[in-house]
Amino acid sequence: MAEAKLEEYCLLAKGSKGRTLADVVQRAIFDPVLFAFGELLAVPSVQQLLEADQAATYRTLQLFAHGTWGTYQGAQDQYLSLSPAQQLKLRQLTLVSMAASSKTLTYSELTAQLGISSVRELEDLIITECFYKGIITGKLDQQRRCLQVSEALGRDVQKEQLPEILQGLQQWLQSCQQVQNDIDKQIKWALDATEAQQKAQTDLESNIAKLQKDLKHEAGTGNSMLVDGGDAGGAAVMNLMEEDRVGMFGGRSKRRR
Repeated sequence: MAEAKLEEYCLLAKGSKGRTLADVVQRAIFDPVLFAFGELLAVPSVQQLLEADQAATYRTLQLFAHGTWGTYQGAQDQYLSLSPAQQLKLRQLTLVSMAASSKTLTYSELTAQLGISSVRELEDLIITECFYKGIITGKLDQQRRCLQVSEALGRDVQKEQLPEILQGLQQWLQSCQQVQNDIDKQIKWALDATEAQQKAQTDLESNIAKLQKDLKHEAGTGNSMLVDGGDAGGAAVMNLMEEDRVGMFGGRSKRRR
């Protein structure tokens, strides 16, 4: 919805000039669903407002795109007069900028930067106007008197911020590369361990098969010896039986002693 609204304002700005253009810009600034204005700032006709009698309108647009509550308090005469609702929106954007620089914000920091003196008012702003509206996600630690930020909306980027952002992205890329290297090492270790385990299993099965073969061979040799011995004994018994028969019918036995 916000993107569609911003696109609508950009189209209106491209076809407007003078007071009509200033009205379009002011409507965009104070629209409750818009929190990014970079595309509108880039419209050539909008940039020309700075050179006309609508410079305050252009500076107010810059304020809501990149500035904070402190920026406004330091030079209020340079900007359009802000209603309570518009002041609330600027405080919301200020909180978004603070959340981008630190994930832990103390109550003392917040009250100073947002121009709020009451802790109750600060907590109402954070819970009702930021948490519930999805501008920031996190939790309030009332014991430690701080805001723990999980996520926050992004704000428009200024050209002066690009080197810092680039440096941050390079550091993030290096960290990702290091993590990737560590993962690759872990994968290699796991593959090597799996290969070694499979080899050990194969060697074990081979040794078991060889041992079984040797045992069968030894068992076969022992049986053969038993069978051969049994045949010789049987022949001896037959000879003895024959000798006994001859002795009974033919006279004296020739049994060997």
